Amino acid sequence: VSIPDVFYYFTTVISVNIVNDEQEITHESFLTGATALIYVSLSNMYLAIPNTNAWISLEAITEETLIYRVKLDEEKIVLEAEGSVSGYVLNQFSMDEHDVFFRIATTEWTSESKNSLFILDMDLNIVGSLENIAPGERIYSARFINDRCYLVTFQQIDPFFVIDLANPYEPRILGELKIPGFSGYLHPYDENHIIGVGKQDNNVKLSLFDVTNVLVPIELVPPYIVQGDWSDTTVLMDHKAFLFDKSKELLALPISINSFGMTEDNYSTNNFWQGEYVFDINLIDGFVLKGNVTHQEDSTDQWDSGYWVKRALYIDDILYTISDRKIKMNSLEDLALIN
Repeated sequence: VSIPDVFYYFTTVISVNIVNDEQEITHESFLTGATALIYVSLSNMYLAIPNTNAWISLEAITEETLIYRVKLDEEKIVLEAEGSVSGYVLNQFSMDEHDVFFRIATTEWTSESKNSLFILDMDLNIVGSLENIAPGERIYSARFINDRCYLVTFQQIDPFFVIDLANPYEPRILGELKIPGFSGYLHPYDENHIIGVGKQDNNVKLSLFDVTNVLVPIELVPPYIVQGDWSDTTVLMDHKAFLFDKSKELLALPISINSFGMTEDNYSTNNFWQGEYVFDINLIDGFVLKGNVTHQEDSTDQWDSGYWVKRALYIDDILYTISDRKIKMNSLEDLALIN
């Protein structure tokens, strides 16, 4: 039985017809608690609420996520089902609707951390589950694709799990791969390959996983690790900063690099670079750095967030990179500056 949430927040769902201005706006408010994450399919919206009151139960420490399914159509918004699962959800990629089932991956922190995957029907009753996955670790990324779930947990190494969901009543782990570091964002390359973006030893790491043999997933090519004393990418916090097009063999993402040093007078220095790394990507060569684009005027622009690249896109054969202060246009062929 779920423990009631003592934080009484309303969640309001609003439906606006962006084609027909004459249609009235539809809206409904639900007393759900503080909605933290949502997942939206073509017909349903799922509200995920961490039940913070579960922490203060006198009987036991319980961690759970409350789930509400809101039916969406043109005429009305209806709360059709509610349920709960143990543990907390990382982000929207830890949730998914497929056929007539809702899938969700969670981490529970009581005593020793553990991870679970739950499959629920449209009434939000649990019909299948995998529990106690990688005890002592936590979920760093998840991706549901059709009848599979790809899951990364992390403590000291990166277990990459391939989970079979073809039978929603009996999900099972097909294979796992343990490699250094972790992947914080997973993106499909094709049906049998997954791109991983993460960190290893404080630097950005790009991996390409081959899941053709689901029992023995492998890292297809050596990972690409951004060199520096410290590097990072906003893709780990904002997946929309990730640009990928398989047909163009294009992958681009914003990168920040810190390089520490000493002057002749034994003063420490901190050189900061921020811009867009642009790669050619394919299954044979993996990640081949084509070059980079920066919006910084010179090295004195250290830690000026106005020049940090936040988005990249292409139109025809021109790459556009966007920061708060600039839009730059470069040739996709050789990254030569156009304007």
